[in-house]
Amino acid sequence: MSSCWATTEATDTRAIEAARVIETASSLGLSLSHQEVDVCVAWLAEQSRLQRSAVRIGATAYSIAPRGREFVVPGCHENQNNAWHVKCHLKSISQGQLAGKTLVVDDSVAVGGLPLRVGTDIFRGHYPSVDAEVATRALSAGAIIVGKGNCEYLRLGYGSSTSVGGRIHNPRSPRHSAGGPSSGVAALVAAGEAEMAIGVGAYLLPAALCGLFAVRPTAGLVPTEGVFRLGPAWDHIGPIATTLDDAQRLHSVLVGARWARSEESRLSSPEPIRIGVVRESFDGLTGGCVRAAEQVRRTFKAMSSTVVKVSDVSIPVHSDGFALYKAAGSFDLKNRLALSSLELASFCGGVGLATDFSRFIRQPMQLELAPVAVKAALATDIHARNASGDLGARMILALARLRLAYDEMLARFDVLALATVSGVAAELSHEDAACGKRSEELVRNIAPFELTGHPAVTIPCGVVDGLPVGLMLVGRHYCESEILRIAALFAR
Repeated sequence: MSSCWATTEATDTRAIEAARVIETASSLGLSLSHQEVDVCVAWLAEQSRLQRSAVRIGATAYSIAPRGREFVVPGCHENQNNAWHVKCHLKSISQGQLAGKTLVVDDSVAVGGLPLRVGTDIFRGHYPSVDAEVATRALSAGAIIVGKGNCEYLRLGYGSSTSVGGRIHNPRSPRHSAGGPSSGVAALVAAGEAEMAIGVGAYLLPAALCGLFAVRPTAGLVPTEGVFRLGPAWDHIGPIATTLDDAQRLHSVLVGARWARSEESRLSSPEPIRIGVVRESFDGLTGGCVRAAEQVRRTFKAMSSTVVKVSDVSIPVHSDGFALYKAAGSFDLKNRLALSSLELASFCGGVGLATDFSRFIRQPMQLELAPVAVKAALATDIHARNASGDLGARMILALARLRLAYDEMLARFDVLALATVSGVAAELSHEDAACGKRSEELVRNIAPFELTGHPAVTIPCGVVDGLPVGLMLVGRHYCESEILRIAALFAR
């Protein structure tokens, strides 16, 4: 009897799937034969089986964190720059490259037993039971995780002004922005409350504005498992530190032993190191931005010698890179955020988090609580998808052109050099939208390389009006060791 019922149920399911296939084909103007429908139904059944396997594999991909981890939420007197989310003291018995080094992680990174807020109140009450892979690697190398730093709301911002925890102040000048999205961790390292940090997103910006070193590895080298993700171009993860040596150590731990090679490069040859200063990265600057650019140019000029050959180069498409970054950042944002919430649910122990987030995205009253920058990004996403059906394809072509332009220039030079940011930190304003807009403009030199995935290093190079200025070196994909060796010349 049970066998008969099972056969009937399977037949009904197949009939329903066949009807869906025919309906979909009809909407596309296609007419399928019975045989073609059967092939499609069989293919869909196989896809469902493979998807179930993928979900099962994904559920076991994370390191389960030890139970009983303790943390504290610091009061105002212990949180001078409003940079801390929580404080803790987590370490393993391992002794590696980071033995004894104090580390803070961005609040978009899962650390088992600690709250995961991502700059919002949406995820309140959800505690991961697992560690993100980058946290696992850092602990295994001997680092001591001393807490998590506040980040921008859903990692969407650059002015350190959108976090639900409040505005984050730059330790170099509390009236100014610490940058974003990894505002808190950069401020904590700059204030001396940790030796190094794990930043996420365009973290070269807060590192530069706070006068720190940071390394952004080639896209894809650092695993993103256990991190609130927005898409490949926005999910860069890497080290921020007060010294280049510490940044390099943490970088090698995060990318893993497989990639942390110390291979010989052309820098050991008698030929001079070739540095191409991108002219377009200094175009259109005004006021304090001009003085910041002059500071960076003086640094490059001082490096020119028989050992280092510095030349001005022109990459016209670089001027369009920021616009492409903004367009691509908003496109399909709603779906990318929804997917991230589903992933968070998988390592926070249930579907409640995904349900809460879905409710936030769909209900206007909930969305009204979000900062202006977030609402604007979601509105732009809807407009972009409605305005042009082939926008995604056009952006792919534009990105290929941008990447090719950089690759062609990197075939002539060892690294490209730019001002990390096109000015100095913006003054924090009570009008969060205004501060965010000002800081967004500062990321225009970083943004194109976020899209193309080229590795980069930001290096402090003095101050303008008391605020830090950074210079950025960009190299070929997977050539981090070469960039770091050149960076060491500037860091001396």
